[in-house]
Amino acid sequence: MRTVTTARNLVCASQSKGLVLADLYLKALESERKALWATCRLKGLTSDTPERQRIAVLDELLAEHKAKRKG
Repeated sequence: MRTVTTARNLVCASQSKGLVLADLYLKALESERKALWATCRLKGLTSDTPERQRIAVLDELLAEHKAKRKG
């Protein structure tokens, strides 16, 4: 008999062992911010461009998410 691994099984197993799963939302935000920042640096974009404004929004979302996780 083969055991099927599901997200629910992983969560249950991690909780019983005291492990923390990767925060995929946080990783996605950080990845998008890093890619945008690299683009802005390469192109020398100023702070009034949509890319730089998105970075500012991502910074706020990251701060909110990290604050939620801590407390």
